[in-house]
Amino acid sequence: MAFAPETDQKQDFPPAALTALKGSGFPFQTAVAQVIRSTGCSIHASEYAWRGLDGESSFLDIVAISKPFVHTIECKKTRHEIFTFLLPLGGDRSTGDADEFRGLRVAQYNDVAGRMQVYCENWNVWPRSPSCEFCIVGSATSGTQRMLEKDAALLIGATDAFARDLNEFRSVTRTLPAATFTNKCAYPVIPILVTNAKMYTARYNI
Repeated sequence: MAFAPETDQKQDFPPAALTALKGSGFPFQTAVAQVIRSTGCSIHASEYAWRGLDGESSFLDIVAISKPFVHTIECKKTRHEIFTFLLPLGGDRSTGDADEFRGLRVAQYNDVAGRMQVYCENWNVWPRSPSCEFCIVGSATSGTQRMLEKDAALLIGATDAFARDLNEFRSVTRTLPAATFTNKCAYPVIPILVTNAKMYTARYNI
């Protein structure tokens, strides 16, 4: 851990340092963590290192606990991007309001071995939320576009890795009250992408 001396309050912040600060996503991430704590939730981990089944490795921004839920959170700060979710009128069942969510649940069995197992299953959620097959991520200045799927894939991979890290998850279960079902305890794991980007839904005839 590094410690830096505080700058003199009467001295202007160096322009180069201010530029670097504005371009970094870490201040946004720490602000998100503070908001989480203010709601009564706790931060279990920050910059959690994970490795996927394909050997890919990265860091998950935040793991938060809100009993009995575990939230895996990626923070995406942007200065210009706009998220537009497409909701065509008359579209198929993959588009429109949905009350079903597919996620992970870690079960800890109350036996001598203290077994843990990861399940992927569908849950009913409320309130209903718009479900979109496509999202356009565009820049308000340059008009360039990119795919949101890359960010989502990274978050899902990190969520799966955390749920299957049983040693790490056991440290969660020591402090996290769980929903108890017969001979096991259930811990739903919810992936969340947090961004400061402006978001819109576009309704149009097809």
